[in-house]
Amino acid sequence: MPGQYRNLAIQLDTLLLDFNQNVAALPGIVSPQHRRVLTLQIIDSLRRTQFVRSISRRPVVAARSDPLNDLFDPLRAAVHFRNAGQFDEAHWVAFLGTHCGKHETYGWRLAAAIYSGLQSPNPWSWANVSANPGQFTNWLTNNQHAMLDGQNHYHFSNHRKYESLDVTKQNHTGLVISSYVNWINQFGGHAALLNAIQIEVGQNPTAVFDRFFTLMSANVVRFGRLGTFDHVCMLGKLDLAPIVPGKTYIKNATGPRKGAHLLFDGQRTGITPAVALEARLIELGGFLTLGMQELEDSLCNWQKDPNQYTHFVG
Repeated sequence: MPGQYRNLAIQLDTLLLDFNQNVAALPGIVSPQHRRVLTLQIIDSLRRTQFVRSISRRPVVAARSDPLNDLFDPLRAAVHFRNAGQFDEAHWVAFLGTHCGKHETYGWRLAAAIYSGLQSPNPWSWANVSANPGQFTNWLTNNQHAMLDGQNHYHFSNHRKYESLDVTKQNHTGLVISSYVNWINQFGGHAALLNAIQIEVGQNPTAVFDRFFTLMSANVVRFGRLGTFDHVCMLGKLDLAPIVPGKTYIKNATGPRKGAHLLFDGQRTGITPAVALEARLIELGGFLTLGMQELEDSLCNWQKDPNQYTHFVG
């Protein structure tokens, strides 16, 4: 671990003990090993966030936005399109990145395949997909064999492992994308959506985040709490929207909620109500100077094995 992170680990350990002793009990980190693993998971979460933010602030070569190029990366593509003033395209490719995820072995191969329309002369740009979202499902149906052929290695990431490209399955990718496009089209584009939200709730980044989260949860199928939280957080980190989560949205969470129970109740199946957990997490995040996504992410990974540190990816 680099020196600056060793120092951060010591600082986090001290702060967790301070919180436990002087603010509220944290039975989940009484064990030094549990505490050590949690601090390492927090540092991993911080590094993931810092990585995306660093991408957002650097120049991006056009090849990163080309799904036919091996360098294709939807996050960097979103920054490229943002810098070029192509706001809808930036949001769209970021959405594809979230929906598909980055596979541990095959990277962004699935997102590239969808975005390029399997190297079609009429790829699924925002202009094409927003003009006729239903046509995307037709394309997916007509290309089922290629999309589901395991030899092509079109795989969702671990976070999206329950998604399906098979149009015979309930809530397949065609329906997910159609629901997203129809939602954005209701407002006339992504900029118009953000403007409407700001008119409704004001400029506060956490209020805008909350309203965006609520609307997306209600309109985009299959994303649920995890996909929606990840995506809306990503928009903020990529500077595609002036938003930041003001809470962890723990109520409908699975792994993060188990982690919160383990931390505050001493066991994953604790009885502290979600509302109380949320308030305690906000208090803890402020005490640690830690963002809500980093806290949510680290608790999710920590509770999987609080005795043994494991580095998790997508």
